[in-house]
Amino acid sequence: MTRNGTATHRNMILAALMVAAVLAPVFLFAGPGRGGGFGHHGRHGGPGFPGLRGLDLSEAQRTQIHEIFSAQREQGEAAREQLHQARQALADQIHAETFDEVAIRQAAQQVSALEENQAVERARLFQQIRQILTPEQLQQLETMKQDRREWRQERRDHGPWGGPDDDPAGE
Repeated sequence: MTRNGTATHRNMILAALMVAAVLAPVFLFAGPGRGGGFGHHGRHGGPGFPGLRGLDLSEAQRTQIHEIFSAQREQGEAAREQLHQARQALADQIHAETFDEVAIRQAAQQVSALEENQAVERARLFQQIRQILTPEQLQQLETMKQDRREWRQERRDHGPWGGPDDDPAGE
């Protein structure tokens, strides 16, 4: 192999490693989230109400919200399955025996497009729920959301074992 050919080969390997490093978080977090999403009974305050636990919902509001989640459930399951398959196809391309940048990019774009669609559908769902809530409940929801953000930030600031300098081995 010529000197120029070796440099090209090295550049291809570096590019593949960079793509793998950038996409690694996608695969680390590709599984279902905690609680399995909307509609899981017995978690997050009841069926279909994650994040709404602290609100004092009337029976009519609960019924309306349940109907919104029920209507979305089948479509959401199909979208989650498509996303799972697209992520698997991307993983297959990344770990393929031969490097194919075009195929990797196409698979990554497919994952991105499906995630974009899911984000829009989640926003649409939450907008429908917001229309049902009273102004007081909306304010309470914002307060709860801010509290969760602060709690997550505190956890990030303290590291996985209670502090940035804490060593679990005690060394």
